[in-house]
This record gives sequence, structure tokens and C-alpha cells, in this order.
Amino acid sequence: MSRIVKPLTDKQIRETKPKDKDYKLTDGDDLGLIVSKTGRKRWVFAFISPDTGKPNNTGLGNYPTLSLAEAREKRTELKKLVMSGADPITDKKRAKAQRISDHNCSFEKVFNEWLELEAKSILPQTLKTKRGRIENHVMPILKDRGIKSITHAEIAVILKEVSKATPQTAEIINQILNRVFLFAVSSGYTDINIMGNIDAKSIIPKTKVEHYAKLTEREDLKAFFNSIYDYPHFETIKNAMKLCLHIPLRAAPLSRLKWKYFDLEKRILTIPRAEQKIKRSEIGDFKLPLSDEVMRIIQDQARLSRAYEYVFINSHFTDHIHKDTATNAIKGFNFRDRQTGRVVTLHSLRGIFMTQAFNNMQKHKVSKEAIKKVLDHLHGDRVDLSYSEKADFLDELKILLDWWSDYILDIKDN
Repeated sequence: MSRIVKPLTDKQIRETKPKDKDYKLTDGDDLGLIVSKTGRKRWVFAFISPDTGKPNNTGLGNYPTLSLAEAREKRTELKKLVMSGADPITDKKRAKAQRISDHNCSFEKVFNEWLELEAKSILPQTLKTKRGRIENHVMPILKDRGIKSITHAEIAVILKEVSKATPQTAEIINQILNRVFLFAVSSGYTDINIMGNIDAKSIIPKTKVEHYAKLTEREDLKAFFNSIYDYPHFETIKNAMKLCLHIPLRAAPLSRLKWKYFDLEKRILTIPRAEQKIKRSEIGDFKLPLSDEVMRIIQDQARLSRAYEYVFINSHFTDHIHKDTATNAIKGFNFRDRQTGRVVTLHSLRGIFMTQAFNNMQKHKVSKEAIKKVLDHLHGDRVDLSYSEKADFLDELKILLDWWSDYILDIKDN
């Protein structure tokens, strides 16, 4: 007849004293408490290993950190594990190895590796913005999680929460995470891109796209063009605005223009692809021919800064102008889009050029592709890219930009 084991009680365990040797108290059903001669009390679970068929035991934790009730719950879990054919010790080692593996392939690690690749093709400020959005909204939740253990449901919760305040930020985070998980799959860190299971449109409210302000009426354009040409303050800023009016560059490349980018004999501006917003190496450097008016602007600016590296040097002659300098000057004119009421900025010059260039295609007879090329916009599919982005379009671009300079001067003076 088997001996009936009386279950332990908390009072009994608390009052148990150490002896000269370690000894064991039994709770029954393979759960025991080892009392060491130093007074330490630790739970153990006894089992027959499914792997070896031999008796073994595994520690569960110390009392009272692990209470009697909690120890019994763990015993129940481990008995089920043994009945399923798994060895608790082997399973514990496997879980530890997985935790180490997860740490080595944590979301933070994978994201930082992806960001290193991104750094080669985007501007530092763009990189900083991407890092900031993930660090602010995703890292607090997923930083130390193994990339394989993250579920699409968890990502969906994050996107929903962010979209409550800023839907546009949620959209950007969704795009970033999609690229991070694609990188993780390609790098062998995980097997599937979980972002494919997320219907972002049903989670993130649709936001209204706000376009930059632009001017379309001739009288507005005349007043605006003359405001730039008659700018009464720092001459370098005036020349920067005038150049951007005739060659609608983005603010950052404009501010960082170097004299070595200009071939004044061939009348060509070549900006390295790395300086542009779109940095795809297969597109090649950004090239534009220089109209007569642009040549006059550049020659005028040469009087002020030809001895320096940068074309548009700051007032201290120590560095290039800030990327916001010209746009702040244009904002100061306080011209507004008649439809939206938004203030015209430096970026608006790109919209003004595009609108007038498309509206006057019958006059200059230049292709849509060439118009987009001036703006350094990607266009078309892979076949189209392989043709149009590798071709310089210099002949078409010269016709277009000569026409554009003449158009500006005609409106300004008449």
C-alpha cells in the first residue's frame, strides 16, 4: 500500500528550520522543497525523463519568492510537458538558447542594421527623422523583442495608437516597418514579412494631402517674380532665390551648391546623385543646362563667393547658407495661393514651374519626361527608367529651361 503524503502548508514551510544536512519536504505528486543547511528553501520537481527514461529533477525557484500555490501551478505545467513527451530540462535549455537568439536578432538590432543601409542612400536629416519616429513609437514596445516573435497584431495596435493623434506619422511608420521586415526576411532573421498581414487602410484614417502653395495668375506671378529680383537685403540670398526661380531645385541641394558643380564653359550644372533627395545610383548625377539668365545670375554671384567652396556662402563667410534661408525670405513676401490661402515658399517654385511648363507644352514642345527630369522626379516603370533616367535629355532640357527663363523675364518686365 502506497504511503499517503500530506500536502505542505505555508505555516509548516515558514516554521521549517535548517539541519546539519540538506533535507527534503514532500508536497506530493512529484513536488518537493529542499531545505539547505544554510536555511535556503527551493522547490524541485521530480520526473522520469522522456529522453532517457531515467529519474531526474529540475528546480522551480526559491521559497518564498515562489509561493506554495505558484509552485503547484508550475508542477501542473511541467507534468503536462512530460506527458507530451518533452524533457523539462531540455526544454528549459532550448528556451534559454531561444532567448539568447532572440536578443541577438532583436528588433533593435535588425532596425539598426537596416538603418545603416538606408544611410547610404538618404540625407542625414531624413535618416534622423526615420530613426526618431521608430524610437519614439515602436522601440518602447518592441526594442528587445526577437524579430521572429513579433506578431502583426502587435504592430497593428501600435499603428492604431499612433494614428489617433497623427495619421500621417502612422502611415510613415507602417512604410518604414514594411521595409525593415523585408530586410529581416532577406537577411535570414525571420521567415515572413508580417506587415503583409496588416490592412493599413482599415487601421489608419485617410488624411487629406496638403500640396505646397503656388501661384497661377499672371498678375500674381509678375508681382512675385519682381519681389525676388528686387529683394533689397543680402545679395547672396537674392541670387539664391533667382537661381531657384529659373532652376527649381529643392532647398537642401540649392543651399549646398558648390562651384565645382558648374561647368561654365559647357554651361551645365551637375549635382552628384548623393546630394539629391533621390539617391538611386542607377539614375546617375543630376544634370541641367544653364540658360543665359542663369549664367548672368551665376556670374553675378561669383563676385561675392567665387573664392569659397560654396556658391551661396553665409554672411560670416564660414559655410553655405542654411537650407531654410531662401524659403524664409520668400515667406516674408507673404504671397498666398488664391485657392488654399497657404503661403508661398521656396518649394512652391517647383509647383509654379511644373504648372506653367505643362500648360505651355504647345509653345515649348518639350516632353513630359523632360519636365519631370528638371524636377528630378522618378517616373514610369522599370523599362521607362532604364531609358529616360539614363539619358541626359540635355537637348530637350536646354529648350525647356531657355523657354522658362524667357517666360519669367517676359512676365516680370511686361
